Amino acid sequence: MKIILSHAIPFSLAHGGTQTVIEALYHHLPGHGCEVEYERWWDPCQTADLIHYFGRPIDMVCELAIKKGRRVVITEYLDRTASRSKWVLLGQAAMIRIVQRVLPGFVNRMGWTSLMTAHGLVYAVKSEVETAHFLFGADPLRCHVVPHGLDRVALDSLAVDATPGGYLISVGTIDRRKNTLVLARAAKRSGVPVVFVGMPYADDAYYRSFVAEVDGRFVIYKGRVSESEKVELMRRASGFVLLSEYESGCVAVHEAAAARLPMLLARRPWVISSYVSIPGISVVEPDVLATTKALRAFNAKASRLDRMTFAVHSWEDVSGMYRDVYESAFSTSCK
Repeated sequence: MKIILSHAIPFSLAHGGTQTVIEALYHHLPGHGCEVEYERWWDPCQTADLIHYFGRPIDMVCELAIKKGRRVVITEYLDRTASRSKWVLLGQAAMIRIVQRVLPGFVNRMGWTSLMTAHGLVYAVKSEVETAHFLFGADPLRCHVVPHGLDRVALDSLAVDATPGGYLISVGTIDRRKNTLVLARAAKRSGVPVVFVGMPYADDAYYRSFVAEVDGRFVIYKGRVSESEKVELMRRASGFVLLSEYESGCVAVHEAAAARLPMLLARRPWVISSYVSIPGISVVEPDVLATTKALRAFNAKASRLDRMTFAVHSWEDVSGMYRDVYESAFSTSCK
């Protein structure tokens, strides 16, 4: 089975979790009997049995792939959309129905029909499947929930005991969506040391405001670090904090779980739907005052657990799940 992996946004413009997933599949799918290539958009001779799109392709692209006899699987991250309120989603659903009737050309560019014609759809969490069905009419029988994973070496390394470093850790892009600045200001007010690991998308005003809060005492910024250094920092941390407005599973949360860290996460739908009921995970409204108070309480009790915070799969296992999705796609007829 030959698979092409396709992604519309260059990683040089936007690094993050999607890049991690794609690179992991590229390396591990061959172990499950798949031949894998990245899409060569300039090569008219590139062949494949199945194209795996990360992000929703426009309808014409999906249609052309199917006409070429290729199966189509789409991995879509509906993190922002699935975090909207019920009333906002109701309004969005009504708007979609109207646009589908009166602006068919616009619908093509949005790729809504591709969700109906693709042979398989993959989401990181169940709540996104429900959102895709509600908004776009995605067939639940074609939808699959596949979680993120970690390399086996990382899984083993993160579990190793280490001397406590006396700090909490936050891993993620320095960005408004992550509420990094809120956490930095709360760390200063609470007097709780927080180590930040991650880079911004650009040297913008938000990033510079964050850097201005770095004091080396309560706001400790490591920037981008090697995998081995990140593992060591997480093993020595007593807890993990992330205040994102929305996420699709989140690789960093899986790393924290593998490191046996208790977590303080934002009280947002992505947390409430997947993590809030797990022992060792607390939630907080992501504003400075609430987070300041929560950091003090969380830090007072935080220490590594005697187990994974929740079960985390290896990328080999996750790639096997994707192989199952591909197999399913070959038994699914086009609409």
